[in-house]
Amino acid sequence: MILNKLLTYLKYEEQLLVELNNLAEKQQFALVKFQMEELEQIVKYQEEVANNLKLAEDQRMNILMSYFKISRKEAMELSLSKIEEHFNNDERIEIYKIKNKLRRLLSDLSDKNLANKVLTNRARHSIREIINVFTNGNNNVYSVRV
Repeated sequence: MILNKLLTYLKYEEQLLVELNNLAEKQQFALVKFQMEELEQIVKYQEEVANNLKLAEDQRMNILMSYFKISRKEAMELSLSKIEEHFNNDERIEIYKIKNKLRRLLSDLSDKNLANKVLTNRARHSIREIINVFTNGNNNVYSVRV
């Protein structure tokens, strides 16, 4: 049934969001420890997972468009609460659980991304300060062995 496919894609999107949250945590650790090689790998994998999330979302939109005979724009505006009405009671409970998990995961991911953005900006500012110290004509930098 089409509604079962929808549930499958929602669960898949949930798994991808869990993975993005895990990667955001790893990214935060790599930023704090200044592990640039690790950070590069994390960012590449994040892009891959984000692309998979986009593909899953596209598939979900196609399912909604097909089932409800609506346009892509209407499918994108359709909330899970509205979709819930077309499920039986057991499926509604499942959709409700997924909806709450997705909401929590998106909120957590947003918080982690904000923290990572702050860490990145602080690192960029610190590097600029260090470069200014070295390039400012008033500062003398010596390489002396003691």
